[in-house]
Amino acid sequence: MNREWKEIQLRKNTIGQPEHDPNKQTLIYMASYDLDRFRRYLFESSFLDVFDIDSAEVEKIKNDEISLMKLGFKYLKYILMLEETLKVKKGYSKK
Repeated sequence: MNREWKEIQLRKNTIGQPEHDPNKQTLIYMASYDLDRFRRYLFESSFLDVFDIDSAEVEKIKNDEISLMKLGFKYLKYILMLEETLKVKKGYSKK
């Protein structure tokens, strides 16, 4: 887990990469430090409608903290635009 966290923290913005969006601070905090709230967010929001998450992974994150943390790391990398770690479902469009 420490390696994943270090990869996120130690990445530097590259030229042309936007700075952190202040509106994302709540999401960043939640995925980093409040796993119970992050789990509720995953299952009570449109997150699973938007992102293509394997059904086996969805089942794991219901009860496994490590799997939840790993998805949190993917989400952090995605929203911080460090890596394209999550895929939007085909056919999804903002309504």
